[in-house]
Amino acid sequence: NNQTFKQKMIEVININDLFRTNVFQNKQLIQSQKQFVIDEANETLAALNSFDTREFVDGIGDVFVTASYLAYITHDNQSSFDIHYNAHHPVTINIKSTESILKNISNYSGIDMLNMLHGFMNLMEKQFDIVDVLDKIHVSNMSKFPLASESTPDVIDKNIEYIKAKKNLPNVGYIEKNGRIIYLDLDTQKFQKPMSFVEPELQAYENNPKILKLMREIKLSSVWFSDSWLSEKLNNPHVTYGQIAPVCYSEQYYLTVGLNAES
Repeated sequence: NNQTFKQKMIEVININDLFRTNVFQNKQLIQSQKQFVIDEANETLAALNSFDTREFVDGIGDVFVTASYLAYITHDNQSSFDIHYNAHHPVTINIKSTESILKNISNYSGIDMLNMLHGFMNLMEKQFDIVDVLDKIHVSNMSKFPLASESTPDVIDKNIEYIKAKKNLPNVGYIEKNGRIIYLDLDTQKFQKPMSFVEPELQAYENNPKILKLMREIKLSSVWFSDSWLSEKLNNPHVTYGQIAPVCYSEQYYLTVGLNAES
């Protein structure tokens, strides 16, 4: 719904405000954020192709996080964003469009991104608890920025050494902002994950039957058959419906996973 969508967008914006300034129509930031969207969409498509249910829902959440911030920074200013947010209308999207949206979502910006992303999240909300997924991703993202009140000088030093060793970075430091400690590669100004970072707790979505059914539906809806090929397969009594669609993608994997696609 509209209130939840905006609440989740604000959470994303607030996290980015911890370490970013002058974000509106910043060409360099927009380009890098667009690449983040592309990367997350590609990872989600890869999870879809391998029927990895946990990585798929994690990817959908990450697409929201990166794409919602792209929608924000491609406005002229805060007032422009507020006006467009209040005026936007989520588009109606069906399951058949899922792969196409993931492949093209990075091409949207401003109010067009708001319309598309909100429509896509409405679709996903009907399929699984996307709010729960976003909540868990938010907790994970916030673990990258530990509370300053809990960060003693000794803890800060240990985190700096940890990051240096793990990422092979010679120049790591930190800043304190809005009550949070932000660790940075001082050469690139990119934030780094300290020891407090935890992955999203999405174990409930591991091999999840409901998500697997959704993923099969997405893949089956995107299959195109020639009349002669389909006729040949349907006339073969040893080939079932569940075997036909997946074979178009991979005789080794899709055929196996698709055996019960109609159930």
